[in-house]
Amino acid sequence: MTTQLDTDIANPEKEYSLYFLEPGMASAVAADIAALHAEMLPHSPVVLLGMPFMQRFYYAVLPRENLICGAVAYYRDTPVGFIVATHDPASFMSKALHRHWGKLALLVARSLITQPGSISGLWEALQIMRHLPKPKNLSNVGELLSFGVLPEYAKRKFVKHTGLHISMDLQNAVEQQLRLLGTRRLRSLVDQDNTVARLFYTGLGWHQESGLVPGWKQPVVQYYKLLDAPEA
Repeated sequence: MTTQLDTDIANPEKEYSLYFLEPGMASAVAADIAALHAEMLPHSPVVLLGMPFMQRFYYAVLPRENLICGAVAYYRDTPVGFIVATHDPASFMSKALHRHWGKLALLVARSLITQPGSISGLWEALQIMRHLPKPKNLSNVGELLSFGVLPEYAKRKFVKHTGLHISMDLQNAVEQQLRLLGTRRLRSLVDQDNTVARLFYTGLGWHQESGLVPGWKQPVVQYYKLLDAPEA
């Protein structure tokens, strides 16, 4: 069963909704998130591993085992934005691989058979994962793994017409989840040339770490934000 979030938005026609990424999530919601992820973040290591990996492993197994959390936004029944994070950036993927290595091997092999050209993407994904920066304090650091809203639903005209700030709603939703899991510092990797995203993060109180993140073909920088403890 998929849980709808309380968005605190006056919306009598129920055109807008947010849903948790969680155990028991409907397979259709997982497919929607995978499609959004592939469309908006084509350089992501998750996308480079292929759609079978995304639909049948990353967005099926990991939420079920509470290794990732997040939300997906719908407007008029159309998926328009998503956000994914983990409270365990150092080992969430290794835990999933250890528990389900056989299933993962089959899915990656299927991607390579159906799309032989994806082997270069697989190599890049492995290099990215190998060089990801390690959090300084593993006990309370979370990572915003993937985040995007379709451009037409982030424009000022849409926001003015509907009163909806989908990007902010998604980020607030995942921060709420991470606080409850004990996260006190949240990090995110952003393409260096993504000026809009970098301004967005800065406007919401994020800070940029110095230098580029190694391993990526596309130059990437790291941002971080401190989270308050949840209210008692």
